[in-house]
Amino acid sequence: MDFFTVQDESFEKAFAKAKNIHGMDVRIVSKKDIVVGGFLGLFKKPAVELTCYIPRRTSYGQKPEGRSVSFDEEKSRIVELATKVKTADTDSKDISKLIMEELKDVKRLLQNKGGAVSSSEHENIVFVREHLMAADFSASFIDRIVSRVKSELTMQQITDMDELKGRVASFIKDEILVHPVSIKKKPCVFVVVGPTGVGKTTTIAKLAAMFGVGLNKENIRYDTRIITLDNYRIAAKQQIETYAKIMGIPVSLVENYNELERFIKIYSAVDMIFVDTIGNSPKDLARIGKMKSVLDACGSYSQVHLALSATTKTADIYNVLQVFEPFNYVSVIITKEDETSSLGNIISVLSEKKKPVSFITTGQGVPKDIEVATPERVLAGVRGFNLNGME
Repeated sequence: MDFFTVQDESFEKAFAKAKNIHGMDVRIVSKKDIVVGGFLGLFKKPAVELTCYIPRRTSYGQKPEGRSVSFDEEKSRIVELATKVKTADTDSKDISKLIMEELKDVKRLLQNKGGAVSSSEHENIVFVREHLMAADFSASFIDRIVSRVKSELTMQQITDMDELKGRVASFIKDEILVHPVSIKKKPCVFVVVGPTGVGKTTTIAKLAAMFGVGLNKENIRYDTRIITLDNYRIAAKQQIETYAKIMGIPVSLVENYNELERFIKIYSAVDMIFVDTIGNSPKDLARIGKMKSVLDACGSYSQVHLALSATTKTADIYNVLQVFEPFNYVSVIITKEDETSSLGNIISVLSEKKKPVSFITTGQGVPKDIEVATPERVLAGVRGFNLNGME
């Protein structure tokens, strides 16, 4: 295997460049978002860097001159090539995983008495890998999907591209968990927490309209109230008061545990209470802990939902999920879907952490830009997919 890196402004252009220079057998190891160009800190542009490799083009089990070789010889060759990789930005786990996959294929092919094989994977499986990587799915998520393809589909199904696309979409939907919101006990106290700037206040207004004005699938109008803890931002306070006035939903402003507990008791006879909270930086653990103490006034039957922007970087998604874990949130609300081209990284992390999705917001419009989450709808937010599956 020969490793190399290429850079360009998008995944598609970088991969096209790699194939143009090194041929159609190019395989991708990892994808990294970078910044290039710039002068004195100005005019920098986002770009994509791909670390790729070229699989051996001769048949496994034979030297170019035709002499048979053993598995140990092939293993030594692959390990030797891998140790020569100098791409410091490439995750060593990705390289190790690649080596193991290559060795598995070598062993399988050496045990097979059939003809020569020029690539370790069927070209349609390679297409699936590249398609999912372009959609920002993580390497581990892609491996799980490809593993199901290899273990559950026949070669005839893999060869049939339409069949393969449908099954891949189905496998991804199996990884997407959803949390249906139901009113089992009145009042249903619905709390939204999350980092600063993810759109919690606007989301609260949309949810209040969905349930309080009857803009839900059943067209049922629930007796609804809004409580906000976000009194520090004047604009946010005015915003929620304006929305509430238009919708005819009472809104109360509270600042501490005692006030919140009092209003929860006052509204004990209503159907739903939506609680808007203060945005917190995931780094400000003391402030997050203080807010957790205040929200304890909502009672043990309250539902906490974590608002997570669709534009959040993968590493930050892990951090946000972990920092807000003490709130025991029952689901994630994906916000600002309209500001990203693909939800692949969010689906990957939520699948790994077993976190369900309850709603998706798709813009600033209140009340229209919010949808109930379903596996099909979440998948539709991924580049190269629609409500029916893989395009």
